[in-house]
Amino acid sequence: MIINLPDADALTETALRLYFDAWDRLRGILADWDTRIPDAPLAKPIPALWKEEVEAYLDDCQADLQAIIAVIQQSNELALKAKLCAVSPYLLLLENPIPMSNDPKPLDFFDLKTIDAQKLPQAVNTLCATPLPATFLTRFDGLRKVRNRYTHLGHAGAHLYPIKMMHSLLDQFLELWPDRDWLSDRIRVAHHDRAAGFGDKFWNPAYGVLQMWSGDVSLMPPAKFRALFGIRPKDLRYLCHACRKEAATREGLFGLSAPTAYLLPDGLTIQCFACQKPTSAVREKCERSKCGAEVMGAGEHDGMCHRCGHERGSPFDDEDNTSSGSLATLLTLPQSSVRTAETRRQEIVRESLANHQ
Repeated sequence: MIINLPDADALTETALRLYFDAWDRLRGILADWDTRIPDAPLAKPIPALWKEEVEAYLDDCQADLQAIIAVIQQSNELALKAKLCAVSPYLLLLENPIPMSNDPKPLDFFDLKTIDAQKLPQAVNTLCATPLPATFLTRFDGLRKVRNRYTHLGHAGAHLYPIKMMHSLLDQFLELWPDRDWLSDRIRVAHHDRAAGFGDKFWNPAYGVLQMWSGDVSLMPPAKFRALFGIRPKDLRYLCHACRKEAATREGLFGLSAPTAYLLPDGLTIQCFACQKPTSAVREKCERSKCGAEVMGAGEHDGMCHRCGHERGSPFDDEDNTSSGSLATLLTLPQSSVRTAETRRQEIVRESLANHQ
């Protein structure tokens, strides 16, 4: 008898935790640069003035990026194993002999050799109802080779770029989990992250994810955003008061300005990416002159603007007390050496003068 059979849901959950861990590590690499060199964000075309520094920074990031590749590939492999396990956990033992014995001593599944990683896509396409896209097969094979070079030789043998890796992660989610919800999974995984236990009156996991939401969106190409969420990133988005309430700290809703919802065609229903719940709205103009939106909450959220969060009848100073949601909301390197384009120009002038003396 074989005991401790793996569970498809548990494998999927681990794959998702690794997935978002890789996403956050890549965001950290971007944030460490962007908060120190705000004139040349890595997610945008780099000005010629900074190209040399960017190349040097990315060279120094290669060890980190190679380690992240290993995390991404592990996420891929566990996701494929989950698909096989959903049919039968015994499929994970394909092509590997099971030790037979007349002795009724139980065998622990986790002591048995499972299917080789390179054969996982073939097994899924042969034994599961839904085949893997050809684009995933190509990416999986490429990642596996890079990961193996890094694991066995200490170097990936290829120059890696964080933005390209993030775009590939978005494709991975769409290909492996087309029926799952990216932001919902991001929040749920955060509640089980190692930092979740440090939640206090100033911070909690959902608050942290919502604070990063605008930064996440800024890193998603329009086509991938639409594939993930069903609308274009430039379409008007609204606040979900239910999600804001869940993420609120003891300090209140201050800073929870992440627009995670959109208005359905009926004009009276808000649909949220995070909680996946539709909520009723009413047509009423916001009191804040700088807002002017005409979509307000109903029921328990009566009088709360779905655009700026202002509550009817409460005081306001008409200033935007919102979070930027930028990359800088992540933990970053010390900020004492932030440099601007003017700083860099002055350095170049000094270097040029020194070279001519």
